[in-house]
Amino acid sequence: MQAAILLAIVGASHCFLLAVVSHLQSRVPRASDKILTTILVIEGLRLAAMAAIGMGQGGIWLYVHSLRFAAGPLLFFYTLFLVGRPAAVSWRSGLHFLPLLLLTFVIFLNHVGLLGVERQQLVTPVAFVEGLLFIVYGSFARRTVKSYRRDLLQTHSFVEHINLDWLRYVCIYIISMG
Repeated sequence: MQAAILLAIVGASHCFLLAVVSHLQSRVPRASDKILTTILVIEGLRLAAMAAIGMGQGGIWLYVHSLRFAAGPLLFFYTLFLVGRPAAVSWRSGLHFLPLLLLTFVIFLNHVGLLGVERQQLVTPVAFVEGLLFIVYGSFARRTVKSYRRDLLQTHSFVEHINLDWLRYVCIYIISMG
């Protein structure tokens, strides 16, 4: 158990360090850099919460996991910005964050005692919806990468220097986490 706590702390530290590096890498951060930094901070918070749970401080789990509901849409938007399709992101894109807002509202209502549900009763549905969102948004991101690659092959004769395999692997990893 102590090794898992240590691993979570090291992972959180790495996420926060990578977030700082991602944020400071250029003088004028692009939108994709800001989204990546946000994803790394969310993952760092999740890992820090896992370490806190291992040390007996489990009350923050649902609050941190409500933030994780933003990670799926953020991965999708990150992919859109990387492949040069930011026009696909509009004000309606905020609707992708409705599950996050809904879950935060439910957690707040439960915290003030209006729902009367024990925290453990919320864990299973939250984990299920979180997994479902990761699968859906990971699939959206993977489909965007495939579509971009197909469009490149149709419009350019030499695309070997454009390698998005790393992004495909990130999408597959995110889907497998769901």
